[in-house]
Amino acid sequence: MATDRNKDVVRRFITEVLSGGQLDRVDELLAPNYVNRAFGVDLPAFKEMLAGLAAALPERRFDVEELIAEADAVVARFTFEMRDPGGKTI
Repeated sequence: MATDRNKDVVRRFITEVLSGGQLDRVDELLAPNYVNRAFGVDLPAFKEMLAGLAAALPERRFDVEELIAEADAVVARFTFEMRDPGGKTI
C-alpha cells in the first residue's frame, strides 16, 4: 500500500509540476529536507531550477511509461517533449 502511495506522489509530481507547471504543488509533494541527488541541490534551490525550466521551456509534456517502487524508492520511466518560447522542440 505504501508503495502505491509513493508511486502516486511521483506521478503527481511529474504530471502536475513538471508537465503542468504547478510549482505551488512542490511543497505538498516533496519533503522539506528533499535533496535532488542528480543536481546536488536542496529543496529551495530545486524549486528555483523548476521555475527556470518553466520559463525556458514553457510547453512541456511528460508521458509516464512505468513507475517501479520498493519501500520508499520509486523509479520513473517516461518520455518527454518540450518546446522553447520560439517553438523549437526538444
